Amino acid sequence: MGKFVIPKGNAFSFTFRLNQKDSFEPQDLTHVGSAVFEIFEEESTDTIITKQCMITDPPGGMFQVSLTAAETNLLECKRADPEDRYFLRVMYNATIDVSFTDNTLPVSAFIREVLVSPTGV
Repeated sequence: MGKFVIPKGNAFSFTFRLNQKDSFEPQDLTHVGSAVFEIFEEESTDTIITKQCMITDPPGGMFQVSLTAAETNLLECKRADPEDRYFLRVMYNATIDVSFTDNTLPVSAFIREVLVSPTGV
C-alpha cells in the first residue's frame, strides 16, 4: 500500500476494498460480524483511534471509515529536519480487522505508514 495521509483537523473518509487471498477478486462481506479500524502510535503501540467500518458494498468487498475533525485533531503531525527537506514523519500505523459470522476465516490488514498532514492536503 502507498502512503496513507490523514489531514489534521479535518473530517476525513476513505474507502477500502478487501480482496480474496492471492486474488484480485473482491472478498464477499455479506456475512461480516465486525470490521474495526485502529490507528496506533508507531513507537509505543498505544491505540489513538478505534472506529467501526461501514460496509458500503458487501458483494464488492467495499467498506468505509469516517473520521471526524475532533478525531483527526488527536493525531500529531511532525516534520523531519531541514536536511531531510521537512518530509512528514511517520507517527502512526493502522490495522483493519474483519471477522465473519459464517465459517470464513478472519482477515487482518496492516498499514505501515500513516502520515498526518498539517495542511489537509
